[in-house]
Amino acid sequence: MRAAAVALALAAAAPCARAVEPAPAPTEDPLRTRARALKDEGTRALDRGDAALALEKFRDAYHTYPSPNLRFNLALAMARLGRDADALAEFEGFLDTAMGAPEDARAYARAQAAALRGRLGCLAVRAAGAGVEISVDGRRAGVTPLQRSICVAPGAHDVTARKPGLAPFSSRVTIAAGAELALDVALAPAPGAPRSRHLAPIVVGVAAAAALAAGIGLRVSAQLDYDALASGAGRCAPNCAPDSWQGIRQREYAGDALLAVGATAAAADVVLWILDARAGRAAPRAALVPTGNGVALCGRF
Repeated sequence: MRAAAVALALAAAAPCARAVEPAPAPTEDPLRTRARALKDEGTRALDRGDAALALEKFRDAYHTYPSPNLRFNLALAMARLGRDADALAEFEGFLDTAMGAPEDARAYARAQAAALRGRLGCLAVRAAGAGVEISVDGRRAGVTPLQRSICVAPGAHDVTARKPGLAPFSSRVTIAAGAELALDVALAPAPGAPRSRHLAPIVVGVAAAAALAAGIGLRVSAQLDYDALASGAGRCAPNCAPDSWQGIRQREYAGDALLAVGATAAAADVVLWILDARAGRAAPRAALVPTGNGVALCGRF
């Protein structure tokens, strides 16, 4: 009887056990699987000494599945190829984004970045505003504000800064290994583009028009009231009591003063527009600017 009860209990529990079977393990993202295979191919190529093929495979892997850890592999291949500036950028990008990477890999990346910076020269580019695109030797280096300096091979380099609506800035700099050079970028308004200095003549012109309009309004109002005293039912001009025409006379004086101010402001506005037009035709200028580690040619070209 007891055995039968146990058998019944097991039989009753069996359906419940089948109902809570664990779900199958989720399948991995196929893009991630493909990226891992490409990374493995790149690692084998790097071990064989084929850094160019390794870089190609690592790039394909990163484009397939942009894991920040792959920037470490990109840096290794670039360093083997002697592309120190690119390798430094990838090591620093890895340190900035791959926070969960193994600590030994991060420590190696920090050591390699420090060694590469000692072999390169770095440009600390500063611009007055954000959104200025910086290029070095024709290659885009970033957009201001830059998170860190731009490191390049020692020697002479052409730095260009561009922003829509502004004239491009160009400078040729020479930098030594291990040095850091500060470069201030100043962009001028592009020829024909709206310039902020238009603000002064516009404001003065609006003020002149407002003063003239108010002066004319006061004069007309005073004249109409005076005509009413001269020709209305209770006409008394020019022998009216002082309290009847005193307000009219005050409006006349105020109108005359506003007309004088408006005329003066209009004349000043004409001068400002002439000066503004001449400033817009200023010739390009260049100057030699001393820097911390040499001399840079800066200006508008």
